Amino acid sequence: MNISSLFSILFSAVLAFLIAAYYEQPLHWYLFILIVCIGFFIQLVIIILRAPDEL
Repeated sequence: MNISSLFSILFSAVLAFLIAAYYEQPLHWYLFILIVCIGFFIQLVIIILRAPDEL
């Protein structure tokens, strides 16, 4: 995982919070952590799918 994917995961979490704040939705700290964890999970799945299929 490179630095740009880390930045994009954090940026998308911050952007989601800004959009939620704009529409006056409830914001909780655990939602931010959940968004970041889901982003890392998706990135992990992408890395696994890109791995060569050598056994």
